[in-house]
Amino acid sequence: MLVREAKYIPIDARTFRVENGEESHLPTLTADMLYEANTSPAAEKNLQEFYENWRNGKIVLLRRCSDSRIPVSTTTAVDNASMGAEGPKSPYTGLMLDAGIGAIANVTHFDGILSKPGERPVGCGALDAAESLKMHGLSDSLEDDHSGLFVSEIKSSDQSTDAFSNADAIAKHVGKPVLIGAIDHRRLELIPVAVIEKKGNSLSLILPESLPIGSMLQGRYDAAKIYKNGIPRLDEGQIPEEFIEWLEDTRRDYAELRRTYSDLLETQASQNPHTLFVTTEKITPRGRYPGLFDRPGSIFVVHVSGTKDLESGLKIPDASIKTALRQNHYATDHLKIESVIFETADIAESRRMADAFCNRRIFGN
Repeated sequence: MLVREAKYIPIDARTFRVENGEESHLPTLTADMLYEANTSPAAEKNLQEFYENWRNGKIVLLRRCSDSRIPVSTTTAVDNASMGAEGPKSPYTGLMLDAGIGAIANVTHFDGILSKPGERPVGCGALDAAESLKMHGLSDSLEDDHSGLFVSEIKSSDQSTDAFSNADAIAKHVGKPVLIGAIDHRRLELIPVAVIEKKGNSLSLILPESLPIGSMLQGRYDAAKIYKNGIPRLDEGQIPEEFIEWLEDTRRDYAELRRTYSDLLETQASQNPHTLFVTTEKITPRGRYPGLFDRPGSIFVVHVSGTKDLESGLKIPDASIKTALRQNHYATDHLKIESVIFETADIAESRRMADAFCNRRIFGN
C-alpha cells in the first residue's frame, strides 16, 4: 500500500472472513472497502485524536504480543506488536525517544479462565506452539523448517520475566516510565502489574506488596510465589499519571467491545484471525480501517521497523524483514491465515516484503 497524506491507497487485496454476530461469510476485501474505511469520518476522528495526543506527548508505546485477541487503543497508543518482544536497543528506540511518546508499556497476555493461582499463566498461542515444537524436538532445525522459525522469537516460558527484564533495560536507556502489565484476553481486562521509573542515575521499581521480585530472577523463578493470588495487581494510586489516560481509554474500549460482542468469552478462547497485517504504521489497523477489523480476533498484526528521511524515503532493514518473516510463519502455519496485507509508506518496500514472504513458500506454492 502507498501512503499519501496519511491515507493508505490499496494496491492489491485477497479474500478474508468477516464475523457479524452469529453469521460468517466470505466477502472480497476490495480496494474500495479499504479505501472507504480509511477515509471515513470515523478514521478521520481517530487520526485527529491520535495526533493531538501525540503533539501533547500523551501517547503510550505499547509493546505486546501479536496475538489477534489483544485490542489496542485507537487514539492513545502506538501499537508495537511483535512475537517475542524486541530488546530495548531495537530500531524502535528512536520512536521511544520521540517527544510524542510519554511512556512505554510492556504488556503480556493470558487466558483468565484457564490460568490458575500458583501457576504460570497460560493462553499465549505462540508460546504453547513453541513449547510443543521443542517438546517434539522440532525446534532444533529452525533454519531448515519454516514451521519452527518463530520459536527463536520466544525467549521464555513465562512472558512476565521477559517483560520485567526488557522494562528495566528500556527505562535505563530511554529514561521514560515503563509499565509492566497483563491482559486477560479472554475477559478483556488490563491489569497493571508494576512500574519502573528512572530517578536521576538510578531506577525506581513500584511493585504490589504481593509480588516477591526475587522470584522473578533467573535461577530463582518460582511461579507458585509470583502467582500465589493470581496475577499481581498494582494499586491504582501508585500508577504514574503518564499512563492514566491510556488505561482509562483502554478500559472504556474493552467495556464497549464486551457489550458489542456478547460471545467474546467463547470466541476469545482461541485465535481464529482471518488476516495477517504486516505494517510499519504507528496507529493500530482498528483505528485506520474502522468497521473492517473491529472485532477482537480479526487480525494478527506484526510491526516492522524502518527508517525514513527526505532523501531516500522509507527503508526497511533486511534484519527487520527477517524478524517479520519469522513471526509470520506462526500466523500462516499455525493459525491458517487466509489473507495477508503488507502496508508501508513506500510501495517498493511493501512489494519487497511481499516478495520475501512469497519466496519462503509459506503457502507451499
